[in-house]
Amino acid sequence: FRAPDFIFDECPQLSSNAKLIFCNLCRRINQSGNCFPSQERIGRDCGIKSPKTVRKGLNELEDAGLIYIKSGKK
Repeated sequence: FRAPDFIFDECPQLSSNAKLIFCNLCRRINQSGNCFPSQERIGRDCGIKSPKTVRKGLNELEDAGLIYIKSGKK
């Protein structure tokens, strides 16, 4: 796995947590370009203890147009 350069070079507005979360999501992408880790799993993988911090990072990525969040709840 190699982290995409643009996340560091072209996205200075993103927090370090958002960048870490993005790299974690990139590691999990399937062949269809999707990934479905829970926020709890993202927090564990990234060493982020606060669910609120994970949500904030995900929201930053979505606001930047880098990810699309679809709730798994039905």
